[in-house]
Amino acid sequence: MPAKKEEVKISVGWYFIWIALIGMLTLFSVLMIWYGLKKGNVEDTNSLFKVIAGVMGIGIAVKTSMDLVKAIRGIKGPKWRYMTLVKCVKCNFKSEREFREGEYVGKKWDKPCPACGAPMIIESIYAKPPEERRSLV
Repeated sequence: MPAKKEEVKISVGWYFIWIALIGMLTLFSVLMIWYGLKKGNVEDTNSLFKVIAGVMGIGIAVKTSMDLVKAIRGIKGPKWRYMTLVKCVKCNFKSEREFREGEYVGKKWDKPCPACGAPMIIESIYAKPPEERRSLV
């Protein structure tokens, strides 16, 4: 399978909508915590529920923000690269290159071995995992 780059276009307006919703949830949660602690009586059931709801809202906002950042990073390109390993039938010389559509294991490769000039065959086709990216989250 060839590695196809999927370009997904998401308009900038959607990012502003998500950021606004997350901001409103965070603001509402902070206000709930503040009103819950304002009376100073956390033993009151109403105040306790306000504090719990505020903490849960902040947790949801943080989780949603992390998911949004991961989704934006995941859109950028293919995760796996497909490679072909070609081997000389005479001297066991091996070469790796990008996979091309129509190739299969056992197929005779179109170029001779650079070391001895003998024919080469495709020994394996595999996928390379993505390189590790440093994450801010």
